[in-house]
Amino acid sequence: MKKSRRMQTLVKLARLEEEQAVLRLSEARALYAGQVNRLRELESYHREYTQRMAQLGGTGTDIARLNEYRAFIHQLGEALKIQRQQVAEAREALERQDQSWMEARAHHKALGNYRQRCQREEDLLQAKREQKESDERAMRARSAWQGGR
Repeated sequence: MKKSRRMQTLVKLARLEEEQAVLRLSEARALYAGQVNRLRELESYHREYTQRMAQLGGTGTDIARLNEYRAFIHQLGEALKIQRQQVAEAREALERQDQSWMEARAHHKALGNYRQRCQREEDLLQAKREQKESDERAMRARSAWQGGR
């Protein structure tokens, strides 16, 4: 079996690996976007409740209600810390998947280029063989023609 033919199988496998890497990258992007959206929502809630508490403090609201707001805002702050960590982890996972995809893409491209180079070499060898055979036939025909005179 010719080298280019054997390489074709490796190129197909590399293409499949690249396609899988693209899917994983897409999933990582979606997860990251979801985590960022959750963070933005929590930040919005935190701002909103902080503003409400400031307004309530200025209106003479009882201390028990202000303490409830403080406790809730503290919980939102803790949730924000956790969510920021999840965003950072999702970003790291996205970067890893992006790197993995780039490596798979480069591998697929390199194998494809190598297969093409093998194919060109085989085509060149085949052309040389055919030319040699053609030259030999022409020489035999000329010898037979000259010998027949």
